[in-house]
Amino acid sequence: GINIMELITIKRLFKVCSENKYIALRTKDNYKITINCEIINLYQNKDVDRNSLNKTHFISWRKCSFSEYISNKVPFLL
Repeated sequence: GINIMELITIKRLFKVCSENKYIALRTKDNYKITINCEIINLYQNKDVDRNSLNKTHFISWRKCSFSEYISNKVPFLL
């Protein structure tokens, strides 16, 4: 699987997400991960049930170049 913790710390992820709508990361094996920052920002809200978020919100990923459109989905779990 893809380990986001290898790429960026959660604290930095929150900071970057507070300033952007989407952020893109590239893993060591050349996968691109696009993160919807609205979802990350929801995770910071302590009133939100994170278990329900896990089932309903996703990041997009695909093995591709940065210019390609990302469409495949995998569950996003913090």
